[in-house]
Amino acid sequence: MGVRIAIGQVYAEAGDLDGAEAEAALKRAQVAQKIAELGNAENESWGVELGYRYDDSPIISAEANPPAIDPLNYRPSTWPGARLPHVFLEDGRAIHDILGLYYSLISLVEFDSALIESAAMRLGVPLTIVRLRQEGLKDIYERNFLLVRPDQHVAWRGDALPDDVAMLLRQVTGH
Repeated sequence: MGVRIAIGQVYAEAGDLDGAEAEAALKRAQVAQKIAELGNAENESWGVELGYRYDDSPIISAEANPPAIDPLNYRPSTWPGARLPHVFLEDGRAIHDILGLYYSLISLVEFDSALIESAAMRLGVPLTIVRLRQEGLKDIYERNFLLVRPDQHVAWRGDALPDDVAMLLRQVTGH
């Protein structure tokens, strides 16, 4: 982004900005205007912080052709490796407040969780099942199931659980 370098150049070109006289005040105003024109992307780039994705991580179930990351603008996504988008639930709780401390499987549909729970237990993977039945969540979360890591990034997503849930759990936990 080079904003700091450009700001340094603006100051270097401005020369002496000290003084109470009108000329110094005009110089300071001109410097302020140039800095404002450069923008504050370095401090206002939501995409850098919230939009970061672990595309190449071996502990996510990657999908082909990941969308581009925009460092300036955050676009919520459940693409594997992305931070789970925040939502407030109908009861006022934040989604992140109901996730487990370790791995969480968010389900937007009814399903029998016995298979994945027993696989998690056998592998020693702490897993919390989060069952949500709220209109509009699929529009945001894009899939019926999201497996979320302890760092609140999506490890896997799908409309149905994979046939081999143990293999999925081994992958996302690095086994």
